[in-house]
This record gives sequence, C-alpha cells and structure tokens, in this order.
Amino acid sequence: MRRNLFEERQTKETELKLIEFGVTLELSKKINISNVLTAIRIAQGVATATQLDPAVKSPGGRRVLLLNIRYVPDVGVPVDQVHELADTLKLKGIYSIRIDTRENAPVFKKGGKKFVISGPG
Repeated sequence: MRRNLFEERQTKETELKLIEFGVTLELSKKINISNVLTAIRIAQGVATATQLDPAVKSPGGRRVLLLNIRYVPDVGVPVDQVHELADTLKLKGIYSIRIDTRENAPVFKKGGKKFVISGPG
C-alpha cells in the first residue's frame, strides 16, 4: 500500500533544537557592522542573530558587539555545540569571539576561564 506524501510528511519528526547563545564579538577597526551581521545571519545553522546593544569602541579602537544567537547545532554534546558555533563565527573582520552563555548558563573553558577564541581578523 502506497502512502500519500503529505501523510508521510505529517508522521516524520522534523522538530529542530534551537540553542540560544550570548556572544561578544570584537571586530576589526575597518569592518562594517552590517556586513558582519549579514554574514552571521546567513551562516549555516544560524536561525537568528540579534544585536543586543549598540556597538562600543574598545580601548584599542576595535568595536565590541553583543549578540544573541539562536543556533541549530549538528552535534548533541554542549561543549561541542559551543566549539561548533565558534567555528561558524570565524568570519572575515571578526578579531575575537567570546561565547558568554548557552541557554542562559555561563560558558567557561577548563580551569574557569572565559571561552574566548581568536577569529581571522
């Protein structure tokens, strides 16, 4: 007996797990913030990327951008999800990436240090 395609779509589980991350990006001096946000929003796995506050200048002249990112990870382990998102955010113009929170819980490396990695700049 052949099932209708519509019925098959109704029976398959298609729910995606969105994980919410709080991220702080330090941008290169000459990069356009709109271009960075667009690149993040179209990156694989990113559902939404919302700027929380206006960008502020750091003492070195770079701009710091606070984002709330909803992300669909390919892996199930929380530590791997953080690394996967960080790798996704390694875009041109991003000097450093700090993952502050995952589902409103603080994110730290082993030893209690904040999770900060450098980007391509």
